[in-house]
Amino acid sequence: MAGKFFARILRNRLSTHIIPEVVPETNCGFRGNRGTVNMIFCLRQLQEKCIEQDRPLYMVFVDFSKAFDAVGRTWLWQLLGKYGCPERFTTMIEALHTGMVANASVGGEVSESFSITNGASKVVSWLFAIFLSAMLDKAFRDMGNGVYIQSRQSADLLNVAYFRVKTKTTRILMRQLLFADNSALVVHSTEEMQKIVDVFSDVKEVRPED
Repeated sequence: MAGKFFARILRNRLSTHIIPEVVPETNCGFRGNRGTVNMIFCLRQLQEKCIEQDRPLYMVFVDFSKAFDAVGRTWLWQLLGKYGCPERFTTMIEALHTGMVANASVGGEVSESFSITNGASKVVSWLFAIFLSAMLDKAFRDMGNGVYIQSRQSADLLNVAYFRVKTKTTRILMRQLLFADNSALVVHSTEEMQKIVDVFSDVKEVRPED
């Protein structure tokens, strides 16, 4: 319980510096005053806009829940430093992961305790959000695939005819919608979907120098 309170204090400190700069707007699961219901609404709006603009929409959902236990800690601390996390905060986050042990239960028999050296603790789930943001940035850095939505802020948002005008419109790229440890990748075609999945799966690891 004490660890949870300590982790919340750290998160509150970092939420004004690191998290807003690193975690993208498309991640509502790890940002303050937001939740996955907001991203569900966005996904529904995306469906409606694609129908209005007569564009196909393809989605693929990725579950990151198992990745919590596979994150390499050594370079994760380095990644925090790259993003400007104060060294004293990194030291405190490391302390939350020091001395972690677990037991395995097989057929009703419990094994001896063993040390856990990989993975981000569920107590600091926002730490995984920083890792995920770095991975997405590396995967899609040079890719333009996704769903483009035309917007026109100066017009009546309910009048679809305004969006047929080529002037004074803005094209917004939507590629991933993040529901905490789950993500929806969106594109306009099956070919793009395969390409975006291939690029995403090729990102085996993220290092601070990437």
